[in-house]
Amino acid sequence: MKNNSLKELASFIREKNSFVLASHINPDGDAIGSILALGLVLENLGKKVSILTEDKPLESFSFLADYQKVFQVEKNKKLNAEVFIALDTATHQRLGRAILEASSDIPFLLNIDHHPTNSRYGDMNFIDDSASATAEIVYQLCRENDFPLNDAVRKAIYLGISTDTGSFRYSNTRAKTHQIIAELLESGLDIAEINQQIQGYPYRKLLLLSELLQSVVVEAEGRVISWCLSEEVKERVGFQKGDSEDMVNHIRDVNEVFVALSFEELGDDVRISLRSNIDDVDVSQIASRFGGGGHSRAAGIQMRGTLQDVHKKVINEVISVIEA
Repeated sequence: MKNNSLKELASFIREKNSFVLASHINPDGDAIGSILALGLVLENLGKKVSILTEDKPLESFSFLADYQKVFQVEKNKKLNAEVFIALDTATHQRLGRAILEASSDIPFLLNIDHHPTNSRYGDMNFIDDSASATAEIVYQLCRENDFPLNDAVRKAIYLGISTDTGSFRYSNTRAKTHQIIAELLESGLDIAEINQQIQGYPYRKLLLLSELLQSVVVEAEGRVISWCLSEEVKERVGFQKGDSEDMVNHIRDVNEVFVALSFEELGDDVRISLRSNIDDVDVSQIASRFGGGGHSRAAGIQMRGTLQDVHKKVINEVISVIEA
């Protein structure tokens, strides 16, 4: 499928009246920021809009004034709209089973994303893998086509960009990213306040970090580091969904580390976060071998198996790539 232009997307959006917006399972800051920002813009254009996720949005994003407009999809309920917009979702299946079933009667799919592994599964697609975040694309769409940008939209865009760049520390941060942030600042956005709300955390996360540090495993002469989060530890610290988000960066920042991994037990599944510190190791390629995906420096997998077995399989694959 061809890559459409932002002008083509804007023209199409103006012609339609009803939209459903959604992003990937276990939505992160860019997923929530993107769907909320674009959803609010469409509302301001007078469109009928539903903003949905497969999984309940994290409470840590509730500082956004319009957070309550993001709903968890109801199972076995069909959605009616002219257009379904998938944001920040590399493959159609990553939207989640309930979202796919609910949206199956919507006749048109618009796919907006920044993942290089995106399969262009939409009827229209705009994929920019140079963008730091999908929220950055939403901002460009609005700015280049005179779509309304209010304070709530700007906050959601900042959330998406800030979280996907690791507060502008990751290599996906580009000059254009800082130009956009400068424009948000010039508009009067209070970035200091938003950063405090994004980065603050409850005491239980400190307890969780203590537990995770005790489970650290170092392999391949210090080049591979990982930790595991079991259901037993979750219960002991009073874990709540989202508490482990981006915690893998604590071990990623070790100087000698090439690849850092976090393994989280989810019932019969294990969720794996992979982070690379070097250009020679593309963790999105490793993730794709286990049904996952993402970016060259940050990727994810969710697979069936025990914590011990999954850890062994994935770590062995990472070491084989490093030592190839």
